[in-house]
Amino acid sequence: MLGTKRARRRVGSVTILLFGLAVAAAVGTSLFRSRPVPPPDLASLTYSKRARMDASGFPALASAVEPWSPTASLDEVRSVWTDAAK
Repeated sequence: MLGTKRARRRVGSVTILLFGLAVAAAVGTSLFRSRPVPPPDLASLTYSKRARMDASGFPALASAVEPWSPTASLDEVRSVWTDAAK
């Protein structure tokens, strides 16, 4: 008789625990469910044309280097470009 009371109590406790977990899961799902974001008003968006851009840095370096003469040797050209980035 004592064994059956314990078994019933344990089954009841497990049932209550599972029911509580199911309720908590349902509440958590309803509270933290992602809601769709409404689309922005497309009429208010203003776009500009795509700008050309050089990300290599060569134009910035080329503007900092002094021009060499048309008859310059390769060593003279090299000396102009040496440490050009400093």
